Amino acid sequence: MKIRLLNQSIRLRISKKDLAELDKNGKLSSFTEFGGNKLYYTLHSGEVPQPQASFAHNTIRVDVPRSAVENLVRSNLVGIFHKQVLKSGAIISIKLEKDYKCLTMRNEDESDLFINPNEGKITC
Repeated sequence: MKIRLLNQSIRLRISKKDLAELDKNGKLSSFTEFGGNKLYYTLHSGEVPQPQASFAHNTIRVDVPRSAVENLVRSNLVGIFHKQVLKSGAIISIKLEKDYKCLTMRNEDESDLFINPNEGKITC
C-alpha cells in the first residue's frame, strides 16, 4: 500500500495482493519510521456509509464501505473516491485506487500491480 498526502488529499494505492488482503481480512496496515517515531497508515473496510479518514495517535486511518471494496475487487473500477467534510468545515479528498503498472519502463518490481488499462494505447 502506498500513501500520498497533498494538501487536503489522501491517496492510497493498492496492489493486487493488497486488495485481496483487504477483501479477505478487512484491514491493511503499514508505517514509515522517522528516527524512532512512526507514522502509521491503515485501511479498513466495514460498515461505514461512505469513505472517511481520521488521524490520531500517529495513525492515519481510512475506512471504506465493505460493499465498495467488494465492487472494486469484482470490477474494472479504478478506485473509490469521496470528499469528506470535516467538523471544521474543511474538505478532505479520499482516494483509494488500484495501483497500475507504469506505461514507461522503470527499475521497480511491478509484478503485483494491475495491468494499466491504457497499455498499448498510449505512450508517454
